[in-house]
Amino acid sequence: ARGRLGLKDNSTPPSARDVVLLEAYTMATHSSTPASVAAALARLGSADAVAAALEAADVPPEILTAIEVVSIAAAESANKRRLMAIDVRNDALGRVGTIQTLIELLGRHAGSLVCRRWRDSSRALALTKFEEDRLVLAVAEDHTNPRLLANLSYYDVTTLDLSRWISRRENPTDAPVIALSKGCRNLVNVNLAACWKYWNNITDAAITALAAYCPKISKINLDNCNDITDAAIATLAAGCPTITEVNLSDSRKVTDAAITALLTGCPALAVIEASYNYKVTDAAFEALATGGVGGKLTKIALTQTSIRDVGVTAIATACRQLTSISLYETAVTDLAVTALVRGCRSLLHIDLGATDITDGGITELATGCCQLKSIDLSVTPVTDAGVCSLATNCRQLSRIVLDETRITDGAVMALVTGCLELEHIDLSNNSGDITDASLVALANGCPKLKEVCLYSDEDEYGERWASFVTDAAVEALRTSHGGIKVSKLGWD
Repeated sequence: ARGRLGLKDNSTPPSARDVVLLEAYTMATHSSTPASVAAALARLGSADAVAAALEAADVPPEILTAIEVVSIAAAESANKRRLMAIDVRNDALGRVGTIQTLIELLGRHAGSLVCRRWRDSSRALALTKFEEDRLVLAVAEDHTNPRLLANLSYYDVTTLDLSRWISRRENPTDAPVIALSKGCRNLVNVNLAACWKYWNNITDAAITALAAYCPKISKINLDNCNDITDAAIATLAAGCPTITEVNLSDSRKVTDAAITALLTGCPALAVIEASYNYKVTDAAFEALATGGVGGKLTKIALTQTSIRDVGVTAIATACRQLTSISLYETAVTDLAVTALVRGCRSLLHIDLGATDITDGGITELATGCCQLKSIDLSVTPVTDAGVCSLATNCRQLSRIVLDETRITDGAVMALVTGCLELEHIDLSNNSGDITDASLVALANGCPKLKEVCLYSDEDEYGERWASFVTDAAVEALRTSHGGIKVSKLGWD
C-alpha cells in the first residue's frame, strides 16, 4: 500500500495527504464500508482536493474508482455531487464495465447516492441474504409502515424466513405474513416454522395469502403451525402447483386430506415431512394407488404417525425414486420393508427405530438395497444376525444407530470389517452386551469414524446403569484417528 502511494521509503514520514490516502486505500482493499472510506477522504478537504490527491496517487483502477465514487457520495452539495458524477462516471465505467459491476464493488448505498440512474440500478441488484433477511424482519416488525412496504416493490425478495421472529414472540399474528405476501410476489422459499409450538399463532389466513399472491413458492416449512388446517393446505396446493418441498411436521390440525391435496395438486413434489402427527394415516397415501402422482418423491418423513404396512406399500409402489424414508415409532413390520425393497431400489436412508422390524426384514433390506448409507434400528429386537447382514451387503454404510437393541460385540466386529465408510455409530443402552473389545475394534478398524455414542439412560431410582465399557477404552477411542467424539452419558 505504501509503495502504491509513493511511500516506498519507510523512513520518510508521510504527509497528512498521504496518511489519509493510505487509510482510504487500506479500507477499500479490505472491503470496508463506503462510509468509512468517505470519512477518511473527507479529511482532505474539498472535493477538488480529493480529486487532486487521487490523481497523484498510484492506486489500482478498481480501488481508484471505488474511492472516487465514494467521495462523490460524500460530497456536501447535491449539485457538486451531480457534476462530479458526470465527470467521473464515464471514466469509471470505462475501467470497470457496467454500472451494476461498479455498484457491486462500492456497495448498494454508496451507488444509490450518485444520481437517479445509479439509484435505480442499485435497487435492481439482487439483495444479499443478509439484506433480504433484514428487510423481511423490518416489515414483520412494522408491517404498516408505507416506506418499508414500498421497499418490497423495489427488490426481488425470494426468501421469506420468519422462523426466528415467530419463535421470539408469544402471539405472532397473520398480518405481517399477509403484508409480505402482497409485497413479495416472487417468493420461492418460505419458512414459518416455530421453535416453540405453542407460540405459533399463524393461521389459515396467512397461508391463503401466500397461495393467492405467491404462485412461485417451491419450498415451504410449516413445522409447528398448529392452527393451520386442511383447507389452507388445499388452497396452497391449488395456488402453488410448483411446490417441491413441504414440511407439515407437528402441525396438529393437519390430516390425511392435506397430504392428499399436496400429492394430487403438486406434481413436482419431491419432499414431504408430516412427522409427529397421529392424524396422518394410510389413507393419506391412497391417492398414490391411482397412478400419475408421487412419482417424483425422493424423501418422506412419517415419524410418530399412524402409518402402517398398507400405507408404506402404497408409497413403495408409486415412489420409485425414493431415497429417504423415516418410519420411527410407527406400526410398520417386515412387510413394509419387503415392499420398499421391491419398489425403491435407490433407497439410501431409512429410519426403522422403535418399530417391530426383525432380523428377517433387515436381511431382506440389506440384500435388496445394498447402497444404503444410513439406518436407524434403535429400540428394536434386532440382533447380531441382522447387523451382520448389513455389514456384509451394505459396504457404503456411514451411519448406524443401534441404541437399545440386542446386539453384542459380534455385530460391531462385523461392521468394522465390512463398512469402512462408517462415520457414526450409536451403541447406547446395550449394557452388558457391548464391551471394550468393540471400542478397540472401532479405534483400529474404521478410518473415517467421527462419532460414537455410548451413553446409558437412568433407571427408575435415578442411578445410572452399570457402565458397559471402561474409561480407558473410551479414552483410547476418543484419541484415535485424530480425535473421535465419544458420548458416554446421555447428558454429555
